[in-house]
Amino acid sequence: MWPKPLLHTLESMIQARNLTKFYGRTRAIDDLSFTVEPGRVTGFLGPNGSGKSTAMRCILGLDTPTSGTATVLGQDYRDLRFPLHTVGALLDASDVLGSRTAAYHLAFLAASNGIPRSRVDEVLERVGLADVAGMRVKGFSLGMRQRLGVAAALLGDPAVLILDEPVNGLDTEGIRWIRQTLRAMADEGRTVLLSSHMMSETELVADHLLVISRGTIVADEPTVDFVARNAEPRVRVRGAELNRLAALLGDHLEIRGDTGTVRGVTSREVWRLAATHDIALDELTPVTASVEEVFTRLVSGRHTFQDSATLQESA
Repeated sequence: MWPKPLLHTLESMIQARNLTKFYGRTRAIDDLSFTVEPGRVTGFLGPNGSGKSTAMRCILGLDTPTSGTATVLGQDYRDLRFPLHTVGALLDASDVLGSRTAAYHLAFLAASNGIPRSRVDEVLERVGLADVAGMRVKGFSLGMRQRLGVAAALLGDPAVLILDEPVNGLDTEGIRWIRQTLRAMADEGRTVLLSSHMMSETELVADHLLVISRGTIVADEPTVDFVARNAEPRVRVRGAELNRLAALLGDHLEIRGDTGTVRGVTSREVWRLAATHDIALDELTPVTASVEEVFTRLVSGRHTFQDSATLQESA
């Protein structure tokens, strides 16, 4: 049996230091420095072409940085003798030979990394593909291919997981399963880096966020801090005297019937203003912004770089 992953023993599992990548004369990522810690799910967010894929490819040794370093457990990915024991990755679920069966595909990967054949059956069961283990991949739906990709990522019982859009093509049950799996892996002390365009799912599972735009990191902080720091204050108010409150707040208050939304003013400030002017309110509730709202506001209007595949073609 291969050694178990080194959990709870390293201060950081993934590190990027001054990571820069050019394709020709075009800069895809610019001097990125970040650390992905164990024991939590880190969401990696950014608009299309922002540099997420390039950064992940550099971490996994698929692209060579122009300058800077990207390491896993303090090593370059290419120096890992049996990488699947250390890092499980899913970047493209379609990158599997369609003529292979699910079991054969995983058995091939297992043999290349010294993983017992019995592990193939374990992960197929875990991802819900045991009943189609002998089916050729070309007959798989997108959701089934995603599950097979996750199975490959889990094959070596790795300390680090790097997943790009793992819920694409999955139904509600599959999305919930991915969420629970990632949460369980992080709770075991593993490092999980999750890239996804499904902001609502990322918000549910991610403890920490890395946000990239124009090839640079624009946020690196806990999810709750990201929302609190970047969200515009918003308060829901209800009552019969909202017109009086509107006279004081002006454009900050939008009224619909007996309910209004105050923007750009904190709930404490609204309460003090109403109390000072003896305005009765039946409700005064702070409204918490979503990660998607804050993300959209933060990156809105920013120019984004082309994706790495397009850049490689033009280089």
